[in-house]
Amino acid sequence: MKISESFGEWAMNSINNRRGFVLFLTFAFGIFLIYSAFSVSLIDIVALYRKQNYCLDLAGRVK
Repeated sequence: MKISESFGEWAMNSINNRRGFVLFLTFAFGIFLIYSAFSVSLIDIVALYRKQNYCLDLAGRVK
């Protein structure tokens, strides 16, 4: 609870001044990039697991 309150306070203070606002935007964009890359890799892992033979044929030897 304390961490989230301090995070919200830091976010509001960052939005108040301009340089902090840019830092906050880059921070949020970095979290978004990490989350999107993680979700895409999870989808790729599921696809590899479901179509294992096809993907292994593509990766190893091309028919």
